[in-house]
Order: sequence, then C-alpha cells, then structure tokens
Amino acid sequence: ESIEYIKPIFANADIAVLNLETTITTTSNYSGYPCFASPTAVADALVDMGVDIALLANNHCCDRLARGIDTTIEQLELRSIAHTGVYRDSSDYTKNNILHFESKGIRFAMVNYTYGTNGIPVPKDKLVNLIDTTAIIRDLRSISHDSIDCVIACMHWGNEYERHQNRHQEHLASILKREGVDIIIGSHAHVIQPYEADSTSVVFYSLGNQVSNQRRRYCNGGLLAEVTVIK
Repeated sequence: ESIEYIKPIFANADIAVLNLETTITTTSNYSGYPCFASPTAVADALVDMGVDIALLANNHCCDRLARGIDTTIEQLELRSIAHTGVYRDSSDYTKNNILHFESKGIRFAMVNYTYGTNGIPVPKDKLVNLIDTTAIIRDLRSISHDSIDCVIACMHWGNEYERHQNRHQEHLASILKREGVDIIIGSHAHVIQPYEADSTSVVFYSLGNQVSNQRRRYCNGGLLAEVTVIK
C-alpha cells in the first residue's frame, strides 16, 4: 500500500535509488527474519515504482548464499534495474563497482558499501563491498573528476534503532567528503537519523524504513531523500 503513495515521487525523479534489503527468489521458498528471501513480485514492484538503481550492499545480501546473489541480480537485470554493492563475479564487479550514469547532462558515479553480512561468509566467487577505508579510498580516487560531476556514496552503517549517528559514521562521512563525495546516504538503523547539508555536500545518516514488517515506534516509517543537483 505504501508503494501506491510514493510511486508518483519516484516516477517524477530523474534517478530513483533504494536499498534493497532482501534477496529475491524464483522459488516459493520465501522467508522473513533472520534470512530474507522475497518473491519476484518485489522486483516487479520496483519497476512499477520507477526505481532505476537497487543498492545491494547490506547485512542481508548473503542470506541465501550464492544462489540468492545470482537470482537477485538476474531478476534486477531482467527488469533493466541497475545494481551496485554486490556482484555475481569479477566481470560484474568491474562493470558496476563504480556505477556510472548520466541524467540531464550531469554525470554521476555511485558507490555502495556495508559494514558486514551478519556473519555469513561471502560465497565463493561472489563479491560484496565491505566498509574498509583503504578499499573505499582506492575506489574514490579511481574516479576521474574530469568526467564525473557528482559522486554519491551509499553506506549501510551505524547501529540499529539508534536515532542519532555515532562517531564511526561521522568519521567515515568526513573521509568520504575529503575524498570528493558530494552526497552520502545511509541505511541500516531502521529509524531516521539526522542529516547535515551545506553548499558542498549532504549527509543523510539514516532514512529509516520504507517497506518493512517493523511496527514499533520510530521503525514504522522513514524519509524519502530528494536531492537536486545543479551543475
């Protein structure tokens, strides 16, 4: 039901992005917490909403192991939804680790990282972008600012249910901004955390939940972040 109300906002955006915190399965073996697997109807709903990019680097991305990663990416690709943060193999990583896209003459680069995978090892030959400052800095420094106008970092970070960012998030945000990131968007806390904006950058520490089965106070909603980029 919530999708019906936010659909016009997504449809009106030049680029609509969300954190897909579940795997997708083509079987009827669906599951909720603690290991998520959702029907392909979820991917259809993303198309219906007008989602352009699905972020996959989160703590549930390995819930269904290698098959879950393969099926999720396959179902997104079938629907022409781009992905980043998790990759089925090295060629997928090379193509999508720094996701390039353009809108109305503005050239973007997007990166996506997660603090972990709930202790589930990353399956053989699959790749998940973990929050490792050395790797993040290497990725960001590989972006040519001559050919990119705006850099976006999507971070699955922080502590669940804490309504304020912690020092680790603030430290990471400072590193990202120092390395040329313009927009930082956070997920994982399941509650809204503050945002900071100035003339050079914006940080949304956590947007909370959009669609979830969490009904307790502060978890039963979230923010939509709408950012206007002017060149």
